[in-house]
Amino acid sequence: YLGSVICAVCHLQSIEIVHRDIHPDNLLVSASGHLRLVDFGCAKLLQDCQASFTLCGQPEYTAPELIQERPLSFASDWWSIGILGYLMLFGETPFAADEPSIVYANVIHYVNGTRKITWPWFSSQATAFISKLLSVDPADRLDATSAPTHPFFGSIYLGELEEGTVLPPVVPQLDGPSDTKYFEEEDDDDDGEEG
Repeated sequence: YLGSVICAVCHLQSIEIVHRDIHPDNLLVSASGHLRLVDFGCAKLLQDCQASFTLCGQPEYTAPELIQERPLSFASDWWSIGILGYLMLFGETPFAADEPSIVYANVIHYVNGTRKITWPWFSSQATAFISKLLSVDPADRLDATSAPTHPFFGSIYLGELEEGTVLPPVVPQLDGPSDTKYFEEEDDDDDGEEG
């Protein structure tokens, strides 16, 4: 699935778009089992980003340069993919906290070298891949050229993912186009009024 996100971001970059809101809630599995990146409400054309310092998206996935109010670039999306990859591999994000301000502080402590990322045991290729996506300097992060060919993907050719010719790991069994059994139920009891 991470490869599918990379394919989507590579395509966006080819048309000069920065998504700015990559996180699990914006990833959907299609009826065919392929991952789709959705919600382009925060997306911007790169040419419009030079003067954009707006924090957009989920705090845990926000790149340090945005927290520090530096210009947005494609590298910001690659940071978000690194956080997503960490979550997929280890079951949690590296800078998690209950309050956005604490998440941002955790990221800044990482940038300043006063906080380290904990690496639960995993393959050296996985650790190297995620570490490179989470490089403090945006210029040192993997990008649309280097990420798809990283040894982490082994024999998987991401072009086949993009074409949809790779069999997905899970194909949802749906009863029709309006079947929502894979979505969480909403609590209708919470109407905002006290009880």
